[in-house]
Order: sequence, then structure tokens, then C-alpha cells
Amino acid sequence: MGFLDKIFSKKEEVKYKAILKQVSRPLMEKISRIREKDIRIFFEKIVDASEKVLRVFLFQTEIFNYKKEITKEEFCHWIEKVSLVMIAYSYYCVVLVKNWYNLDDLYLKGIPYIEWFDKVFGYYNQVFNKNITKKDVDYYASGYKEDAEKGYSKKENQEKVSETCERDYKTIGSDLLKEIWGEDAEKENLDKRIFIGARIWQCHAQLIRSYLEELAKK
Repeated sequence: MGFLDKIFSKKEEVKYKAILKQVSRPLMEKISRIREKDIRIFFEKIVDASEKVLRVFLFQTEIFNYKKEITKEEFCHWIEKVSLVMIAYSYYCVVLVKNWYNLDDLYLKGIPYIEWFDKVFGYYNQVFNKNITKKDVDYYASGYKEDAEKGYSKKENQEKVSETCERDYKTIGSDLLKEIWGEDAEKENLDKRIFIGARIWQCHAQLIRSYLEELAKK
């Protein structure tokens, strides 16, 4: 995690860096035990991307008045949930590509994508001490799933694509607003929910998709 080398000057940033060190070192030790190099790199990327999004919200975003200081527990919740969302988006990104080109299967590092992601789900549970199943993946990417299965993107149905994307933005945005910032996600926070979720989706598009494309070529 190269971002640890950044010089933090403000009080909130210094506290954030201290929490970052406390959490990242044992977390990266767990990730280093993943046997498959390609999956190990995938986890390094999704955890790194998850942290980057949080840091932007805390210290580089002025659109909404987010609190700048978070606890270790809140930081862990963010990393766990956003990493799960990154996995969910990755899964249905691959499904969408498979269906787009009418492929019988799609391989990541030489194995069927379903087998590859089954390993990812298992390692997620080991790394974060959770017990997720594909139902959790489908929950956080229900919109992406619908698009992949019904072909809205392929048919260039922008209205349905926007609708399904917004649904996924709201899902993770609501969770994080409640758990990190203590806000009632059902009360006049639609813009915040969409803003948070959209930034996570964009981060996945910018930092994770290219790695999945690389794996698909091997």
C-alpha cells in the first residue's frame, strides 16, 4: 500500500493514517497468504481501491459535509463492504462481457470465471472473517446483474442502464451513510447515496476492470 508514504499534515489526516496502519498491515498479511498470485493481486487491488475512495470522501470532497474523523471500526466496515461491492461489480462485469459476445464461458487465468470467483468468495470470507455467499454479491449488484442478464447495455437502452446503475449506487450508498456517517438513508439523502455509490462504481471501472481484462487474455 504505497499510499502509506503520503505525508499527512492535518490532525484528521494524521489520525486516519494511524488507523490505516493498524488495519492495513494485518489485512495485507492475510492477503499475502492467498496461494493464487492472480487472486492475491486482485485482492490487493480491490482493498487499495476501496481505501482510495474513502480517502477522497474524507479529505478531497467538499460537495457534502462529511465528518473527517472516523473510528477503526468504521474504517474496517468501509473496507469490508466496499471490497465486497468491488467483487460484486467484477463478477457481473465479467458476466456482461460473456453475454455481450454470446460466449459459452469466459476464462480468467485459464479457468472458468465461476470457478475463479468461487475462490474469490472463499478468500473474502477468510480475509475478512465473514460468511458471504453469492446472494450477498447479487444484493450489492442487483442492477448490474439485471443489465448483464437482460442485455440493456448491449441493446443501448440507456434509460434502463441508468436505472439499474442508480439502484446499485443507492444500495451501497445507503449502507455506508448509515454505518459511517450515522445518517438515515431514507430521509432526504438520495443525492448522497447516489454520489457515494457512483464514485465506488467509477473507481471499479478505472482501477479494476483493466485487471480483469488482463486475466481474461491469459
